[in-house]
Amino acid sequence: MKMNRLIIMLLACVIYTGCQKITPADDNDSLPRLEEGDDSSDEEQKVFTVEEFRNADLGDRYVWVKGIIVGACSKSIKNAEWMDPFTFDNAILLSDELGDNTEKKVIAIQLRTKAMKNEFGLATNPNNYGRTVAFYGTKQRYLGVPGMKKNVVGGRWLDE
Repeated sequence: MKMNRLIIMLLACVIYTGCQKITPADDNDSLPRLEEGDDSSDEEQKVFTVEEFRNADLGDRYVWVKGIIVGACSKSIKNAEWMDPFTFDNAILLSDELGDNTEKKVIAIQLRTKAMKNEFGLATNPNNYGRTVAFYGTKQRYLGVPGMKKNVVGGRWLDE
């Protein structure tokens, strides 16, 4: 009888520790290698442009996408802010070219954490407008356009 209780307690501990929620790290050191300009056929190392990312069927695969920050947004692409003063830090909009400010040319990146909002958000940092950045995550529809929503692991500046 005591052995059964011990086994049940052991199983409960294993199940409890195995069911903890795992969240992506916000530490950019934990991000996979980013090799900009690598045109190799290795899809794992490819850095997608905004246009390639919009048109690619990526499933649930984690990928890098790079673009220029051209706006901020919240709730819907209809609320996009394309010029200063910016009032949203919830999401940024990326494009391949500065001035491409239509929903057919941009992707939306959710800034999930306070650290991401502080580093990349346009309301907090209006000088980020026009800077080139790359984000690592999975493709999802966000704010009515392709983008990265819940599974955004992090980002890196490419113009530093």
